[in-house]
Amino acid sequence: MGVRGRRSRNHARLSTRLQPLDRGLLPGFGRAPRSDRAPLAARSGIFCARELERAVADGCRGGWVAPFTHTRKPHGHPDHDPLYRAACALDVPIAIHPTYEPAWAIPSRFKFMGREREYFYNVMGRQGSQQAFLSFFTMGALERFPALRLGVLEVGCGWIGSFLDRMDAAFGTISAKGVPLSLPPSDYFRRQCFISGDPDERAAPHIIDAVGPECFVWATDYPHPDHPASWARSLERFVAPLSPRTRALVLGENARRVYGI
Repeated sequence: MGVRGRRSRNHARLSTRLQPLDRGLLPGFGRAPRSDRAPLAARSGIFCARELERAVADGCRGGWVAPFTHTRKPHGHPDHDPLYRAACALDVPIAIHPTYEPAWAIPSRFKFMGREREYFYNVMGRQGSQQAFLSFFTMGALERFPALRLGVLEVGCGWIGSFLDRMDAAFGTISAKGVPLSLPPSDYFRRQCFISGDPDERAAPHIIDAVGPECFVWATDYPHPDHPASWARSLERFVAPLSPRTRALVLGENARRVYGI
């Protein structure tokens, strides 16, 4: 559904072959469980379903899709149902994860920016994932697949509270007349979605209990240049306001449950 076909398939195979070599070799991480996610990047829901089946057989614990599709059909479109049907049958999650995108897919309305555009697009990069995520609601994918576990990764989590508030508010208006959902959007989120928070987020911890503590995990993209090496100290601050139970969920229990680790 994203960027690559055969190249992505080869990447997934190489990832699962090399993953056992990672165990015990990464300083500070100990013996990592086999929890790779397969990149599902194709033009066809049927192809993605087959690739997910192959990847899970190889040891992957889930799949991820890019925030865009080559066909320009939203992620929640029924054409992609074979992938979500396969994920439910295999009992593995699907997550939306940012990646390099073709120029037409980059959300932009301004020109005449120089080197500062890199910072601008880094901050605004979550827009693509938000649109992909929203399409699962607006096109009824979560209604069609109540067993689907859907994640949003590496775009922060502090925004999800107001995002759900807006979805619920709009759902009660005439603008949602064509939306095939039987429940408020936030109910689907709490039932079957999860989102990762970055350790350097300061406001995010204060919405976790209000949104649903079972829906949050943490992640860092260090050593990517936009994710500092201070993530461990930041994570301590991130979980400090949380209750002991919520802290345990966010630090590991939710991830283990979602990915079957």
